[in-house]
Amino acid sequence: MRKALIFILFFAVNILQSQTLEERLQKFGEVNGKSYIKPFVNAFGANLNSGLFHSADVSTGLDVYVGARFLFALIPSSAQEFDADMTELNELRPYPLAPYPTPIKTATILGKDGALAISGGVNPDTFKFPDGVNMKVVPFIVPQVSIGNIFGTRAILRYFPYVKLGDWGEISFIGVGVQHSIDQWLPVLPFDWSAHAMYQAFKIKPVLDASALSIGTEVSKTFLFATIYGGLAYEFSSMEFKYTWTPTSSISRDLKFKIDGDNSFRLTAGVSLKWLIFNLNAEYNLAKQPVAVLGLGIAI
Repeated sequence: MRKALIFILFFAVNILQSQTLEERLQKFGEVNGKSYIKPFVNAFGANLNSGLFHSADVSTGLDVYVGARFLFALIPSSAQEFDADMTELNELRPYPLAPYPTPIKTATILGKDGALAISGGVNPDTFKFPDGVNMKVVPFIVPQVSIGNIFGTRAILRYFPYVKLGDWGEISFIGVGVQHSIDQWLPVLPFDWSAHAMYQAFKIKPVLDASALSIGTEVSKTFLFATIYGGLAYEFSSMEFKYTWTPTSSISRDLKFKIDGDNSFRLTAGVSLKWLIFNLNAEYNLAKQPVAVLGLGIAI
């Protein structure tokens, strides 16, 4: 079980690759650190708020689902680069050293090559920005369990316990939510209608603390073994970062800041196929940060 969890987490945090997240951020002050990491905040938060349901049917009687959600945040080209403000670094350069030009276009954490900044003056200094991980898609995998139904309500759980992944950090994740039937109060409706609320928390100690919230409503219609579903949701996500900025070998500053994800509302459209006890679903989430989802599980 632990090996399976490590595999899932390795896949989930492969964005860190050969450097830890903290090592990358240590090159940046707060202003540029926020810009560098923001596309990852958007992608990760959008992933967490995806794949929460594959039907709006919350029928009476026992209903159990055990499976996994494969989440893929699709990264726009605009999230690959940002304009780095060199003011923070220039303020640390003693007179008469010439400043670095500002701004300088460089890679975000999801971009490719970090820029090389060259200061003015007769004997110029250089500053190499960290490279990105060159990702067009940010993947994440979460185990998901749902059980119901009591008074038209289904409980949703996402969880894996504390796991230490080498030098990358100590990782933990939990998500809890409910899905409640609305159509049980309106029996004449020709489709299923429900609402959901879900809260999730993800941590990479000691550098990252993330949370996500989704509140929405969904409808679905079943035809034989296929269910077509769609939904509208309000969502919120944020990440808090803690690290030590080390612009030079003799200067260091402890930094702590919080970044909110850009997504606020999303539309979901998907299809779910059930054969015997096996369930397969695929969906697309339309938002400022779009996400594609594939779900595999067992449903009884």
